[in-house]
Amino acid sequence: MTDTPPQTDFVLVLDQVRDPGNLGTILRSAAAAGVRWSFYRRGARCVRTQSDARGNGGPFSPFHSLCWLAGNLEDIAGRSANPRLKILLAESGDGEACWQTDLRRPLALIIGGEAEGAGLEARLAMDGLIHIPMPGQFESLNAAVATGILLFEVVRQRSQP
Repeated sequence: MTDTPPQTDFVLVLDQVRDPGNLGTILRSAAAAGVRWSFYRRGARCVRTQSDARGNGGPFSPFHSLCWLAGNLEDIAGRSANPRLKILLAESGDGEACWQTDLRRPLALIIGGEAEGAGLEARLAMDGLIHIPMPGQFESLNAAVATGILLFEVVRQRSQP
């Protein structure tokens, strides 16, 4: 699909995520976290959906309403429909720690590809960087693992009174 979906306050943008295993794990986590819209950007590979003999959705059925393919990042994130939307790019070690970032406001979270991260357009459109503090001596986390942590930090913050 290439049309922009209706306004939402929790959007996931996958920019150049190429590993199909990571993509499937990310989409499962997004569905579990209540993300209403997830977007593939150029360079991202799609996950094939499955169905049973009666045509009912298989294990990936929640993704039918979750995944969109679109071009312009501002349109993808839905900023034209929701100017209050904050666009945050997950970046290893840079920006504000996710625990200190207010993730309760309307949010588009960009996850970059495994090897090179997000592209230039994502970097130009973002409002800020967010990272997961890692006290160990590691450079980065797997894209799917990092996405799961960030998505459920949004859930945790939004469930607080």
